[in-house]
Amino acid sequence: MSITRIDAGATTAGRSLIPEPARTSALPAPTRRRPVVGQDSPPHWRDFAACIEHDLNLFFPMSTVGAAAQRQVEAAKQVCRACPVQQSCLEWALDVGPEFGIFGGCTEVERRVLRSRRSNGDRWQTAAAPAPHRSEQAVAEALEPR
Repeated sequence: MSITRIDAGATTAGRSLIPEPARTSALPAPTRRRPVVGQDSPPHWRDFAACIEHDLNLFFPMSTVGAAAQRQVEAAKQVCRACPVQQSCLEWALDVGPEFGIFGGCTEVERRVLRSRRSNGDRWQTAAAPAPHRSEQAVAEALEPR
């Protein structure tokens, strides 16, 4: 049994023995994202989202500090501004609460502010005060002067 060594520069009749990687001039067409096995299928509006045609990493910056991070956030927000389902995406993000990433044109910090405004809204003021518990009623009756 003999072992043939192939050097990086070895050639046979002017051809390299080590194949070069194929070079393409155009990027491959983006593929549709598939749901993770075992998880619920994505909302129906995601099929029409503008981000489906872009690299997912654009919407999940490694950092929020610095000029490069700000450029990445702005590029992601620009895609979101042109998206036909931006409002649905933002509502989903506010309801489901993904911790990281840009959804509906908002970063996680901006979504946190929107969520706190939403929770501090009128629903707390219009809600009726709960009735006292029966144990609280018994204590109140016991403390009343007779």
